[in-house]
Amino acid sequence: MSHYRTTIKGKVSSVSMSTNGRAIKGKKLIRQFWTRELGHTTRKGLKQVVAFSQDSFGKIKGKIGVWDKDRKVARVEFFQRGNTKKTYIVVEGLQTRTFYQKEGIASQVLSEIISIAKKRPTVTSVVLAVRADNPSAISIYKKIGFEETSKYSEVQHGEKVDCMAMRLELSK
Repeated sequence: MSHYRTTIKGKVSSVSMSTNGRAIKGKKLIRQFWTRELGHTTRKGLKQVVAFSQDSFGKIKGKIGVWDKDRKVARVEFFQRGNTKKTYIVVEGLQTRTFYQKEGIASQVLSEIISIAKKRPTVTSVVLAVRADNPSAISIYKKIGFEETSKYSEVQHGEKVDCMAMRLELSK
């Protein structure tokens, strides 16, 4: 058994991982869990931790964290939505600490989510939302293949902000 540090249900926890790729947090079995070094970034030694579970309907929900030793530098949550024949993955809260931006970390994390999505037979796309005043994030998403689907406004922390919904269609 190996032990890794990851965020599960909002808390930084230590997780035990067996050789068959399953992880246990307390008495709860996390269906999929792995960690690996990020290879395509400018900074060496970053570890990516992926943990997700599956509900009784077969839909997944998970988190990815990127760590530089004991410091979390990026995080994202993702979950599957839709009906039983056609579903999509929603990416929420992708954040990278300012000091670590422009190093390919967000691209790596999104690539991991896209890879997970492609392995799910009913998933047809990956969707996310981004603030319209964040051109660097929009540029990253467009490079990966996301396309703008709509614009809308919402209130965040008492302030009205313009946002953009983006979608990546998956070819199976």
